[in-house]
Amino acid sequence: MNSTYSVSHAQATVRNNTRPGSTLIGEFGPELAIGSELRSAPVQPGLSNDMNPIEKTGADYVAVTRNAYWQNWWHAHASGRISWNRPLFSVTLNGSSEYIVDVYEIRRLTESGLK
Repeated sequence: MNSTYSVSHAQATVRNNTRPGSTLIGEFGPELAIGSELRSAPVQPGLSNDMNPIEKTGADYVAVTRNAYWQNWWHAHASGRISWNRPLFSVTLNGSSEYIVDVYEIRRLTESGLK
């Protein structure tokens, strides 16, 4: 799914494709979680949660802006917990500039390894 959305349409897509009560992090995490039952946290370089962000926030999903900077940053900070080959869903936000945001589900750690 990759369509053009207003922010309210993107928020509805998030509500319809995530588990209530879970946590969405990332540059656009808080904006995308508005109006849902999700918890959210912004994660960006320089914030107090920029090292080990998945562990610090208990995140279930991560919203990654589709550009080289953010993709490289998340690859370096996600500890192998995200399957990068296919996002759970994507939304395109239009405003003064266009952003494609891919939302990935974070693989849970179990006693036997990644789930």
